[in-house]
Amino acid sequence: MQANLRAIGRFHELIDALPAERHWPDALHLWTAETHGAQYFLTMDKKFINALTQTARINLPTKPARPSELLEHFSIIRGHNRQR
Repeated sequence: MQANLRAIGRFHELIDALPAERHWPDALHLWTAETHGAQYFLTMDKKFINALTQTARINLPTKPARPSELLEHFSIIRGHNRQR
């Protein structure tokens, strides 16, 4: 836990890269996933993912992804269009 608290600067780096405070809860969860060495952080918030991967372009050791993207990555499902 002390190591995680020493890495709090990384959390600040994540929130500074985001355009809105509404993304901060996901940033906290992403930071937690990073500190525990997770490869992926699953979220349904596409705007959060885009803010970090397309707008901010910061180093992301833990990749934020939607569940469907993770399933496609591991060839569990193929890309598909769902009608709503």
